[in-house]
Amino acid sequence: GECGSCKCRLDEGKVKDLGSVPGTLSPEEIADGWILPCRTIAKTDVHLSVPGVLGAPPPVLQKLEGEIIDLQKVAPDIIRLWIEPPAPFLFHAGQFVELQFHGQPKRSYSPANKPGAAVLEFFVKIVPDGFVSTYLAGEAKPGSKVRIEGPFGTASLSAPPDRPVLFAAGGTGLAPCLSMIRYLANTSPDTACVLYAGACKACDLFAEDALESVQWMMPGLKVVNVLSGETDPRYETGFIAPNIQKSHETLAGWTAFIAGPPPMVESVRKTVLNMGIDAGDTYSDPFTAAVPPSALTRAVNSLRRFASAGSMRG
Repeated sequence: GECGSCKCRLDEGKVKDLGSVPGTLSPEEIADGWILPCRTIAKTDVHLSVPGVLGAPPPVLQKLEGEIIDLQKVAPDIIRLWIEPPAPFLFHAGQFVELQFHGQPKRSYSPANKPGAAVLEFFVKIVPDGFVSTYLAGEAKPGSKVRIEGPFGTASLSAPPDRPVLFAAGGTGLAPCLSMIRYLANTSPDTACVLYAGACKACDLFAEDALESVQWMMPGLKVVNVLSGETDPRYETGFIAPNIQKSHETLAGWTAFIAGPPPMVESVRKTVLNMGIDAGDTYSDPFTAAVPPSALTRAVNSLRRFASAGSMRG
């Protein structure tokens, strides 16, 4: 119940809801009868309305083994990770994959590169006590193997839209947005786009080099960095949703892609809907951290790593 890929509307019948990650379905969608079939049991015959995807159907599921070719710390709690698969990994810009490193549980991350690139690029938030992110921050090195499975998710682009696009990214939610922007820069560079990227402080901003490179190719791209934890004359201050409100009179006729922490995703989603974007043109990808491990689980995992020495995001 994390990615929302199976989201559809229950038109007839009765079901039992097993619960899901907060923010995957908005309160408005729940009130309108939307459900996640992966977290639902049918109690009677049902009739479902299944929405289409923007563009072509997603690529088929792939399972590959790649290797880390480089890691770089680009912010106090963000790692930039490059993985090379043995063959091209097919996905639509904005989708995510599951990665499993040696001795670690699976985690979900979104490629930041454009589809078709030989190397997959990821931005990983270092989560306190997180198995995978602390492994990447400390033990992982070039040459380390990783299993890649996917792609997943429908908040993606497989064809250039015929309208302006608003991207809203909180933290590492920038990764899928950057992938879509890179895709548009290569397929439809005249598309009018605005990206709102949120961070706490200026030191938390990352991928500015990548965005500057894309802006050379996409003159219609505007990047607005928003800092919630400090004031800096170079950037906007506060939260993303209010900054969208003050910069646009209306968003009617736009498409929106929103990725990041669930509270940010929900606040921006409500804002853009109130400003005229249709619900069917609003795509969201809430990023959630894995459940913190228990003391016993941490001990078992440490023993597993010691012995091996001789969709979550983090």
